[in-house]
Amino acid sequence: MMKKVTPLWFQKLFDRLAKEHIDQSGAAGTIQEVDFIRRLFNLCNSEHILDVGCGTGRHCVELAKRGYCVTGLDYSRQMINSARRYARQQNVSVRFVHQDARRMSFDREFDGAISICEGAFGLMINDEDNILILKQIFKALKPNGKLLLNVLHAAFAFRHPEQDVYFDPATCYGYWTEELTTKTGRLKKIYCCNRYYTFPEIKKILEEIGFIVLRGYGCLAGQFRRKKIELDDFEILVYAVKPS
Repeated sequence: MMKKVTPLWFQKLFDRLAKEHIDQSGAAGTIQEVDFIRRLFNLCNSEHILDVGCGTGRHCVELAKRGYCVTGLDYSRQMINSARRYARQQNVSVRFVHQDARRMSFDREFDGAISICEGAFGLMINDEDNILILKQIFKALKPNGKLLLNVLHAAFAFRHPEQDVYFDPATCYGYWTEELTTKTGRLKKIYCCNRYYTFPEIKKILEEIGFIVLRGYGCLAGQFRRKKIELDDFEILVYAVKPS
């Protein structure tokens, strides 16, 4: 059953969250996650990585510290502004772009791409727009470019219903409500959604776009590792490559 969703809910919510996450120094798990990405991608330090749905830039900045050329993209202007401030504070150079992931302007520019930890993918209100993001990532990658994608696991949602999230088993969408404070101090509800996937489903989608899916792993934030996917994994990591 399709529930009501606020248009561009993610922009409204993440604009608010940006104001709450200016201090990145204690972002749990960032170093571990970037260590995993570095080992998995096995790229030279000077190569280019795209972070789709970069948020306030914690992965971008850590990757830049390792010597990579990094571009971070996000729909939320407040997130991008916070990311730029954080990069300046950490004295690293990152290109941040305020842009819709469904309409990225890149063409065969990147050796690797990530969309992880509530990045852009999975937040759209329909499957067509979510898939469009993956198509844009495919276009942005060079031949042999690598992708690490993080998705919510549908099997977990089936087995472990959340009190505040309505999970529709027919569509694998989860719906919930957030309250934001307006400039006048009033509380305003926004209606949010997230798409959940099984590994066979997301593998099929990526392969239909043109990716070769190399591996799938079960994971939690801050605990990225080469772990077999199990039914009780909250999230899935998908590792894929664009053919040469």
